[in-house]
Amino acid sequence: MVKPADTRLFEQAIFILRADAPVGQSEDRIMREACAVADQYLRRTDRRRRPVTLLCTLCAAAGAVLTGLIWLLSSL
Repeated sequence: MVKPADTRLFEQAIFILRADAPVGQSEDRIMREACAVADQYLRRTDRRRRPVTLLCTLCAAAGAVLTGLIWLLSSL
């Protein structure tokens, strides 16, 4: 169990050791591996958000251009 120092959302994070994990691992080694797993998860989920952000930006730009064209045509 890991208890974050300063967070308003999470009370703790729980990592469950495998049943076949080698015996005698140091707490430091276990914590480093848990952090590595968490970092991999964060990097993997961060990549998924980029295309969505790009798509939203393109849709907003297309909407702005379309609004400008409608305004231009209505003023003529």
